Amino acid sequence: VNMMLQYPDFFAAAFPICEAFPDARINSRDLAKIAQKPMWFVLAKNDPTIDPEKNTMPTVNRLKKMGAKNLHYSYFDKVEDVTGKYFNADKTAPHEYHGHDSWIYVFNDYVREGGLSLFEWLASQTNSD
Repeated sequence: VNMMLQYPDFFAAAFPICEAFPDARINSRDLAKIAQKPMWFVLAKNDPTIDPEKNTMPTVNRLKKMGAKNLHYSYFDKVEDVTGKYFNADKTAPHEYHGHDSWIYVFNDYVREGGLSLFEWLASQTNSD
């Protein structure tokens, strides 16, 4: 988010993962500069490193109020293995990773909305300026 705020015309889109920029530090004027940029936030509710309710979710809600049209977010309850290879100790459930490891979902191409994956969405974005 910081890069989008500093260089709003450079990027065609953004996909912040475990976004750590405190919403309280983003003024409305700066946020308005990126409100119409395509963004897809990825995070987990149990992230103990970055509190989603102080960082990502307030920013997402402000962007919605500003009329952001190409705004997506994947808000997972927790981060667990999606490959089917790793399990908890008694092998009854997928291994649960640290809640700040939402990048695991991104780089395993598990982030989807309907039938569209994050990477398909990202590849379809263009910088019209």
